[in-house]
Amino acid sequence: MSALIVVIMDSEPLASAVARTLAAATGEDIDIIRMTYSDSRMSRELLLRTDLFVLDLFRRDALGLRAEGIYAAEKFASASRRCLLIAGRAVSSRLHCPFYWDIAAPDHLPDRVLRLLRQEAPLPEAFASLRENFAYYCRPAYDGHHK
Repeated sequence: MSALIVVIMDSEPLASAVARTLAAATGEDIDIIRMTYSDSRMSRELLLRTDLFVLDLFRRDALGLRAEGIYAAEKFASASRRCLLIAGRAVSSRLHCPFYWDIAAPDHLPDRVLRLLRQEAPLPEAFASLRENFAYYCRPAYDGHHK
């Protein structure tokens, strides 16, 4: 399977770790591009070439944690792109959402990635349960220019 995965995390060390893990564990013909939310190199061309976005659920801004990944996943899903949100939590076993993975998931991250690459892209509504579960973190983005 030939695929392009774009990893977007809150920090470069995390983006690098996730990209290395996927590259080492998938054993497939997969290209991986990594970036951070604050240093995004996203373009329309890259959006259309990407088979799967692996997104950090959270981004830290001046107000604290924000569920940035949910907003990005809904946007990418509306463009018929597959997404997987990941977080350093332990709630996936009770969420049962195929588009969210954390350490409580019954499967390994590379296995989930490979499974999602074989599925159709979700609709934006597929992330509603995540929006509900992480409602506290679903807030407008911090805008330092408007106080």
